[in-house]
Amino acid sequence: MKQRKGQGPGGGRGRKKGGLSDIPPSTSLPPLVEGQLRCFLKLTVDKVIWKIAKPPSCILVRVRWWGETSDGTLFCPRDTLQTEPKAVRTTTRYAVRCGPKQFTSYLTDMAVLVLEVITKLDHLPIGRVHISGLAKLSPTHHINGFFSIVSPTSKKLGELQVKHILILCCIE
Repeated sequence: MKQRKGQGPGGGRGRKKGGLSDIPPSTSLPPLVEGQLRCFLKLTVDKVIWKIAKPPSCILVRVRWWGETSDGTLFCPRDTLQTEPKAVRTTTRYAVRCGPKQFTSYLTDMAVLVLEVITKLDHLPIGRVHISGLAKLSPTHHINGFFSIVSPTSKKLGELQVKHILILCCIE
């Protein structure tokens, strides 16, 4: 049997750059809700652009959803100031375990998703990013953009590019 280009020895396709997920999610959504898998929410935290003179050298971005009891999901976005390559982990896929109406209610009640920018070594807080408008998420409406990183003293430190917050394959 002839293998198609891009297939590994086992016949399955290898992981492609920009695939569905390169980070295991810390929770399903809404957290602590058990139920049938209804769809996925894909989140990509792509890169950080610093606007300060002495930015931290190594950072992580932690995402904890409203009601989540774990330590959250850690992203390692690209740093536009870094010239040397480093391990980049930017995308995860959260399983959604409720119907669209219930999920919209959860996102409405949550109101804002907070992304914590922390130091890589000791997880000290550097700043936060607030993303609102989550209740409008649907398979046809997603969130993309640059969001301000604000320090605990309310100083703008830079911007975080969130490439995708989108819902994949909803099952009613």
